[in-house]
Amino acid sequence: MAFLDDLGVRLVAEGVTSNPAATITKGSKAVIPPVGSGAIISLRETGGTGPTRIQNKKSANTKRPSAQIVVRADSYPVARNKASQAYDALDGVFNTTING
Repeated sequence: MAFLDDLGVRLVAEGVTSNPAATITKGSKAVIPPVGSGAIISLRETGGTGPTRIQNKKSANTKRPSAQIVVRADSYPVARNKASQAYDALDGVFNTTING
């Protein structure tokens, strides 16, 4: 599964959204969000930080992708609340593989 798909799955599992097809857009370019009254979450993959390496090994030991998460809504409080929920769902994830 792709990194952005995995982030979407985590957001659903953590209760940030219950209908990802209608509330989450994914892509590397600007996407026109769907029209609706609720908050729309846009996920964009970014470069991430450099991978960790091990001496005498050519390939990366651990890759560290990252994403930009943007929330749009009709009102600031709704967008801010949804952004906070997404942050709480993804922040502080330790010893867990998001994309594997």
